[in-house]
Amino acid sequence: MKELIITKEMIDSDWNYIWKEDLSDFDGTVRSDNYLWLIKFKSIKVKWWLYFWIWCGIESRCGIEAGDGIEAGYGIKAGYGIKAGWGIKAGYGITCKWILSFSYKIFAGICYWREISEEEKTITCGKKEWNWVVEYGILKEIWIPEEEVEEITIEEIQKRLWKKIKIVK
Repeated sequence: MKELIITKEMIDSDWNYIWKEDLSDFDGTVRSDNYLWLIKFKSIKVKWWLYFWIWCGIESRCGIEAGDGIEAGYGIKAGYGIKAGWGIKAGYGITCKWILSFSYKIFAGICYWREISEEEKTITCGKKEWNWVVEYGILKEIWIPEEEVEEITIEEIQKRLWKKIKIVK
């Protein structure tokens, strides 16, 4: 199994991952060096584990996906979805705009040396997929429900608009 350890030489001054190894579909495990604070990706998908040390967070403009699990000492944030084959664990919050998907348990706001705020425990997502356990944290689903489609006849449309309608092709 391949393993990539991201070091400070692999990121720029704005915390963007700039190394030559493509992580959009990486066949292995990715973890961070001990001394990094945040690593930003365009997109990251790994076959096994995504593991970032105690003060390090993960941020992706697109999605974050790991075949096994995702763990970050700080927070996890994705522009779109987050998907883990097993579980997800973050020291701070977890945020994604679309689907949050995991197979067993999720933990957010894990800290043993100080009190945790509501914000640090918050898991914000468009929608949580499947019915798995939020073991520790506060889940906020912000998905905008799809509008129901109403089937009506042309006569009903005419009544609602107060005018006759002619269908043209």
